[in-house]
Amino acid sequence: MEPIKRQPVFYLTHGGGPCFWTRFPEPYGPQAYEPLKSYFAGLLARLPEQPRAVVVISAHWEEPVTTVSTAIAPPMLYDYYGFPSHTYELQYPARGLPELGLRVRDLLRAAGIEANTDEDRGFDHGVFVPMLVIDPQARIPVVMVSMRDDLDPAHHLAIGQAVAPLREEGVLIVGSAIGPIVASDGNGDGPTRPLEGPTFRMSPRRVCVRQLCPERLRVFGA
Repeated sequence: MEPIKRQPVFYLTHGGGPCFWTRFPEPYGPQAYEPLKSYFAGLLARLPEQPRAVVVISAHWEEPVTTVSTAIAPPMLYDYYGFPSHTYELQYPARGLPELGLRVRDLLRAAGIEANTDEDRGFDHGVFVPMLVIDPQARIPVVMVSMRDDLDPAHHLAIGQAVAPLREEGVLIVGSAIGPIVASDGNGDGPTRPLEGPTFRMSPRRVCVRQLCPERLRVFGA
Protein backbone atom coordinates (compact mmCIF):
# COMPACT_ATOMS: atom_id res chain seq x y z
CA MET A 1 0.00 0.00 0.00
CA GLU A 2 1.34 3.42 -0.96
CA PRO A 3 2.01 5.87 1.88
CA ILE A 4 -0.52 8.65 2.47
CA LYS A 5 0.60 11.90 0.91
CA ARG A 6 0.79 14.98 3.11
CA GLN A 7 -2.10 17.39 2.55
CA PRO A 8 -1.66 21.16 2.46
CA VAL A 9 -3.45 23.84 4.50
CA PHE A 10 -5.64 26.46 2.83
CA TYR A 11 -7.07 29.77 3.93
CA LEU A 12 -10.12 30.42 1.75
CA THR A 13 -12.20 33.53 1.46
CA HIS A 14 -15.73 32.37 0.69
CA GLY A 15 -16.94 35.73 -0.62
CA GLY A 16 -20.07 37.42 0.68
CA GLY A 17 -22.90 35.13 1.78
CA PRO A 18 -24.03 32.68 -0.93
CA CYS A 19 -22.05 34.68 -3.47
CA PHE A 20 -21.82 32.02 -6.19
CA TRP A 21 -25.60 31.82 -6.47
CA THR A 22 -26.30 35.57 -6.32
CA ARG A 23 -26.12 38.28 -8.96
CA PHE A 24 -24.49 41.30 -7.38
CA PRO A 25 -25.04 44.87 -8.63
CA GLU A 26 -22.26 47.26 -9.47
CA PRO A 27 -19.56 47.96 -8.41
CA TYR A 28 -19.19 44.16 -8.25
CA GLY A 29 -21.23 43.07 -11.25
CA PRO A 30 -22.91 39.71 -11.97
CA GLN A 31 -19.62 37.90 -12.64
CA ALA A 32 -17.80 39.27 -9.61
CA TYR A 33 -17.06 35.92 -8.01
CA GLU A 34 -16.44 33.82 -11.12
CA PRO A 35 -12.62 33.78 -10.71
CA LEU A 36 -12.96 32.60 -7.11
CA LYS A 37 -15.52 29.98 -8.14
CA SER A 38 -13.18 28.72 -10.86
CA TYR A 39 -10.33 28.46 -8.35
CA PHE A 40 -12.47 26.46 -5.93
CA ALA A 41 -13.71 24.15 -8.70
CA GLY A 42 -10.14 23.16 -9.53
CA LEU A 43 -8.81 22.90 -6.00
CA LEU A 44 -9.10 19.11 -5.53
CA ALA A 45 -7.23 18.49 -8.77
CA ARG A 46 -4.26 20.44 -7.39
CA LEU A 47 -3.95 18.31 -4.27
CA PRO A 48 -1.40 15.48 -4.02
CA GLU A 49 -4.34 13.06 -3.72
CA GLN A 50 -7.99 13.24 -2.72
CA PRO A 51 -8.18 13.87 1.04
CA ARG A 52 -9.90 11.33 3.23
CA ALA A 53 -11.64 14.20 5.05
CA VAL A 54 -11.68 17.98 5.36
CA VAL A 55 -11.40 19.88 8.63
CA VAL A 56 -12.84 23.38 8.27
CA ILE A 57 -12.18 26.08 10.86
CA SER A 58 -15.05 28.45 10.12
CA ALA A 59 -15.08 32.11 11.10
CA HIS A 60 -18.87 31.84 11.27
CA TRP A 61 -18.80 29.57 14.31
CA GLU A 62 -17.65 31.10 17.58
CA GLU A 63 -17.83 29.48 21.00
CA PRO A 64 -16.42 30.33 24.46
CA VAL A 65 -14.46 27.07 24.22
CA THR A 66 -13.05 25.72 20.96
CA THR A 67 -15.62 23.18 19.77
CA VAL A 68 -15.46 20.38 17.22
CA SER A 69 -18.39 18.92 15.29
CA THR A 70 -19.15 15.23 15.70
CA ALA A 71 -22.42 15.09 13.76
CA ILE A 72 -22.83 12.09 11.47
CA ALA A 73 -25.07 14.00 9.03
CA PRO A 74 -24.76 17.75 9.69
CA PRO A 75 -27.88 19.77 8.79
CA MET A 76 -27.81 23.06 6.90
CA LEU A 77 -27.39 26.34 8.75
CA TYR A 78 -28.37 29.33 6.60
CA ASP A 79 -26.60 31.98 8.65
CA TYR A 80 -27.08 34.87 6.21
CA TYR A 81 -29.91 37.29 5.70
CA GLY A 82 -31.59 39.19 2.87
CA PHE A 83 -30.46 37.00 -0.03
CA PRO A 84 -32.69 35.50 -2.77
CA SER A 85 -35.00 32.72 -1.65
CA HIS A 86 -33.28 30.05 -3.73
CA THR A 87 -30.10 30.49 -1.67
CA TYR A 88 -32.00 29.12 1.34
CA GLU A 89 -32.63 25.89 -0.57
CA LEU A 90 -28.98 25.03 -1.14
CA GLN A 91 -28.07 21.58 0.13
CA TYR A 92 -24.69 20.09 0.96
CA PRO A 93 -25.21 16.45 2.00
CA ALA A 94 -21.62 15.62 2.96
CA ARG A 95 -21.37 13.32 5.93
CA GLY A 96 -19.55 14.12 9.11
CA LEU A 97 -16.86 11.92 10.58
CA PRO A 98 -17.37 11.66 14.35
CA GLU A 99 -14.21 9.63 14.90
CA LEU A 100 -12.15 12.37 13.26
CA GLY A 101 -13.97 15.00 15.31
CA LEU A 102 -12.95 13.14 18.46
CA ARG A 103 -9.38 12.89 17.18
CA VAL A 104 -9.31 16.67 16.65
CA ARG A 105 -10.65 17.23 20.15
CA ASP A 106 -8.01 14.90 21.61
CA LEU A 107 -5.20 16.63 19.70
CA LEU A 108 -6.37 19.98 21.06
CA ARG A 109 -6.56 18.73 24.61
CA ALA A 110 -3.15 17.08 24.34
CA ALA A 111 -1.79 20.51 23.39
CA GLY A 112 -3.34 22.05 26.52
CA ILE A 113 -6.27 23.62 24.62
CA GLU A 114 -9.69 23.29 26.22
CA ALA A 115 -12.01 21.68 23.68
CA ASN A 116 -15.60 20.45 23.50
CA THR A 117 -17.62 18.56 20.91
CA ASP A 118 -21.02 19.33 19.35
CA GLU A 119 -23.04 16.55 17.73
CA ASP A 120 -25.77 18.88 16.43
CA ARG A 121 -23.82 21.64 14.65
CA GLY A 122 -24.83 22.16 11.02
CA PHE A 123 -22.89 23.41 8.02
CA ASP A 124 -22.74 27.21 8.20
CA HIS A 125 -22.08 29.15 5.01
CA GLY A 126 -18.39 29.38 5.82
CA VAL A 127 -18.39 25.64 5.19
CA PHE A 128 -21.03 24.86 2.57
CA VAL A 129 -20.46 27.84 0.27
CA PRO A 130 -16.88 26.90 -0.65
CA MET A 131 -17.39 23.14 -0.30
CA LEU A 132 -20.37 23.08 -2.68
CA VAL A 133 -17.98 24.26 -5.38
CA ILE A 134 -14.88 22.38 -4.24
CA ASP A 135 -16.65 19.02 -3.84
CA PRO A 136 -20.11 19.37 -5.44
CA GLN A 137 -20.82 15.65 -5.11
CA ALA A 138 -20.20 15.88 -1.34
CA ARG A 139 -18.01 12.77 -1.42
CA ILE A 140 -15.51 13.92 1.22
CA PRO A 141 -16.50 13.92 4.92
CA VAL A 142 -16.29 17.29 6.67
CA VAL A 143 -15.54 18.09 10.30
CA MET A 144 -15.95 21.64 11.58
CA VAL A 145 -13.98 23.48 14.26
CA SER A 146 -15.14 26.71 15.87
CA MET A 147 -13.23 29.86 16.56
CA ARG A 148 -12.93 30.81 20.21
CA ASP A 149 -15.05 33.88 20.72
CA ASP A 150 -12.25 36.08 22.09
CA LEU A 151 -10.51 35.67 18.69
CA ASP A 152 -7.12 35.63 20.42
CA PRO A 153 -4.46 35.22 17.69
CA ALA A 154 -2.04 33.17 19.79
CA HIS A 155 -4.80 30.74 20.78
CA HIS A 156 -5.77 30.13 17.17
CA LEU A 157 -2.18 29.70 16.08
CA ALA A 158 -1.91 27.03 18.78
CA ILE A 159 -4.99 25.31 17.34
CA GLY A 160 -3.31 25.16 13.95
CA GLN A 161 -0.17 23.67 15.43
CA ALA A 162 -2.17 21.11 17.42
CA VAL A 163 -4.10 19.77 14.44
CA ALA A 164 -1.18 19.87 12.00
CA PRO A 165 -0.45 16.11 12.38
CA LEU A 166 -3.74 15.42 10.58
CA ARG A 167 -2.06 16.53 7.36
CA GLU A 168 0.08 13.39 7.48
CA GLU A 169 -3.11 11.33 7.82
CA GLY A 170 -4.64 12.53 4.55
CA VAL A 171 -6.77 15.29 6.07
CA LEU A 172 -7.07 18.64 4.31
CA ILE A 173 -7.22 21.58 6.74
CA VAL A 174 -9.10 24.71 5.66
CA GLY A 175 -9.58 28.05 7.34
CA SER A 176 -12.68 29.75 5.92
CA ALA A 177 -13.63 33.39 6.31
CA ILE A 178 -14.36 36.43 4.22
CA GLY A 179 -11.38 38.44 3.09
CA PRO A 180 -10.94 42.20 3.59
CA ILE A 181 -12.45 43.02 0.20
CA VAL A 182 -15.03 45.72 0.93
CA ALA A 183 -15.29 49.05 2.66
CA SER A 184 -18.39 50.99 3.64
CA ASP A 185 -19.00 54.71 3.44
CA GLY A 186 -18.00 55.02 7.07
CA ASN A 187 -21.36 54.99 8.83
CA GLY A 188 -22.29 51.37 8.17
CA ASP A 189 -25.42 52.26 6.22
CA GLY A 190 -24.09 53.17 2.79
CA PRO A 191 -23.06 51.00 -0.13
CA THR A 192 -19.88 49.01 -0.06
CA ARG A 193 -17.10 49.26 -2.59
CA PRO A 194 -14.04 47.20 -3.45
CA LEU A 195 -11.21 47.90 -1.05
CA GLU A 196 -8.13 49.01 -2.94
CA GLY A 197 -4.98 48.32 -1.01
CA PRO A 198 -2.15 46.43 -2.70
CA THR A 199 0.17 47.22 0.20
CA PHE A 200 -2.31 45.69 2.65
CA ARG A 201 -2.86 42.65 0.42
CA MET A 202 0.85 42.00 0.17
CA SER A 203 1.46 42.28 3.92
CA PRO A 204 -0.09 38.93 4.95
CA ARG A 205 1.40 37.28 1.87
CA ARG A 206 4.89 38.34 2.91
CA VAL A 207 4.34 36.97 6.41
CA CYS A 208 2.66 33.70 5.41
CA VAL A 209 4.79 32.74 2.43
CA ARG A 210 8.21 34.27 2.79
CA GLN A 211 9.03 34.48 6.47
CA LEU A 212 10.17 31.61 8.63
CA CYS A 213 7.65 29.92 10.91
CA PRO A 214 8.95 31.49 14.18
CA GLU A 215 8.62 34.92 12.60
CA ARG A 216 5.08 34.18 11.43
CA LEU A 217 4.16 33.17 14.95
CA ARG A 218 5.71 36.33 16.36
CA VAL A 219 3.88 38.61 13.91
CA PHE A 220 0.45 36.97 14.01
CA GLY A 221 0.53 36.05 17.68
CA ALA A 222 1.60 39.46 18.93
